[in-house]
Amino acid sequence: MTSKLFIALIIQIVFFNICNGQNKTNNWKALRDTLMSKTDTEFADDESKQKFTDCVIEKLKANYPNGDVGMSQLEINRIGQKYGAICTNELKGELHFNMSWSGTVGVNFKKMLLVSDLVKNIPENKKSDFCDCFVLKLKIKYPNGITEAIPPTVRDSVYNECIQFINNSN
Repeated sequence: MTSKLFIALIIQIVFFNICNGQNKTNNWKALRDTLMSKTDTEFADDESKQKFTDCVIEKLKANYPNGDVGMSQLEINRIGQKYGAICTNELKGELHFNMSWSGTVGVNFKKMLLVSDLVKNIPENKKSDFCDCFVLKLKIKYPNGITEAIPPTVRDSVYNECIQFINNSN
């Protein structure tokens, strides 16, 4: 699991909104410009923001050269979440975040967790509780927010604690 899940929500919204009716070159430029401006406060430095944006654009272009033509909002949501998470994971150690727990970060983090591979083996009726636990444990471990990708040891420890929690509940 990665710490930069909020950005995936931006990707899905932007990808959905700009890929209709314009020429492809303008679409990709608009997506790049929007990602660069909308993620200003999410990254601690411009280099991290640029690397992330380049990665996302590259993956979207390769897999969806015509944009979101004919996709449902659910499909677009999953694409945004998928490529935000993939790029954050691929660029692990190279990205520096500035993600505090204020606002809707926790809610958006939970939304991302609910569709992530982290919960694929958890029963549907337990996924929400698991995700609530996961977010809470991260808030406790990182009370001032997340500035780097969550180390696998921390992720695995939190995962195991939350698995125990949902197994012991009800």
